[in-house]
Amino acid sequence: MSTVQRTVLIVLFLFFISMSAALGSVGPESSMNLLRTARMTPIAGVEGGLNFDTKRAEVRVRVNCDNGRSLQNAIDRFPNRRLRVEFKGTCVESVTIARNGVTLVGVGEEATVVGQVAVKSAIGVRLEGFTVRDTPAEDPVLDRDGDGVRVLASTGVEISGVEVINAGARGFSFERSSVDIRDSSTDGAKGIGFIAFAATVDVAGTFASRDSAVNGICIVAAASLFVLPNSTIVAERNPLGIIVEELAVMTVALGSQVVANDNFGDGIQVIGQGALLYASAAIEATNNGRYGIAVTLLSHFTAFGGSVIDVEVANNGAGGMIITSNSAVVAQGGFTVRDNGGFGILADNAVLGLAGVTSTDNPGGDVVAGFGSKVVFAGSSNIGTISCDPTVLVRGGQCDSAANGAAALEAVPADLLLPSSLRGSLGVSLSR
Repeated sequence: MSTVQRTVLIVLFLFFISMSAALGSVGPESSMNLLRTARMTPIAGVEGGLNFDTKRAEVRVRVNCDNGRSLQNAIDRFPNRRLRVEFKGTCVESVTIARNGVTLVGVGEEATVVGQVAVKSAIGVRLEGFTVRDTPAEDPVLDRDGDGVRVLASTGVEISGVEVINAGARGFSFERSSVDIRDSSTDGAKGIGFIAFAATVDVAGTFASRDSAVNGICIVAAASLFVLPNSTIVAERNPLGIIVEELAVMTVALGSQVVANDNFGDGIQVIGQGALLYASAAIEATNNGRYGIAVTLLSHFTAFGGSVIDVEVANNGAGGMIITSNSAVVAQGGFTVRDNGGFGILADNAVLGLAGVTSTDNPGGDVVAGFGSKVVFAGSSNIGTISCDPTVLVRGGQCDSAANGAAALEAVPADLLLPSSLRGSLGVSLSR
């Protein structure tokens, strides 16, 4: 063997030893299997400003939590490289990703984090295919917020196939961030199931929030939630299903579905200059304890012009849809309100547009218009009874009488909001 060959072998041997020492604590597999190269692909929507070398290959690490390995240790290694961490087993720890370009992937159905997964001040993070459960309760002394998955001040975050169970506070919490979430869910949160606070969120596939102690889904503080085409968002068995408030907007795209059924209070609330806009979509608000849909305080619930819609508001305890306090609703063809415990549609000091609407079999009146309202009939509708206060401005149709809806108007609460104990502290930043 020549001197050159001997020198090359020694250098390779020393390199292997150094890499083994560096990687040995990350997982039970051999170090040669821990470090793999992959074809580099840009992170969608991210240009520049990254704190890792985009010219170098992605590092791939495997972690078996059932063998006592730590996810956090794996994430903290290779701080200047794009990193893909694949884990299996049950990881009893809270994990914080505070760096760019990290992908955290669960391997197998049993991949679980018992604790919190947090993304803070990061770009291009992806969470995929695992369960987060039993997050410890909120504790300010320990600087613990209790959220199952929390995204704070981050952009380009993608979440896919993540299930949160029994979070100590909120299931998913997104604040001042941009997030894409697909085929994920939260069950049994001790607070709000899902909250977007001054955040931009796109929903694809199916997202569901069930059995939360407070609201199912909350979009607040100028947040924007966009339900992408042919997707579904579900809020069931919560004190309040979906709430859009404080200049927030929820947009439902073509072919998508909103399901707000079997909640103890209202199915959907749009309040405080909030807006729910939809185009050729299906919306269900049925079997809720109070109202199917409540729109109040300068808010809007409106279909885009020309939309072919399918809205069903039925079998709700106190009434179908209520619009108050200078709010506006445009209900058009495919809008069915039936068999509610009180009124069908009630407008009080509000604007109501009716075009091809069916409202029947509501004992408190099928359409009831109160003081200072404006009702516009823009197409043929099937309405059992229409009763109006003498101050109501009617265009394109006429009211049956003023007396039929009097009982329904008298029963409208001065404040449509649920008690604060059921709504959560929504007007305060979640930052901690």
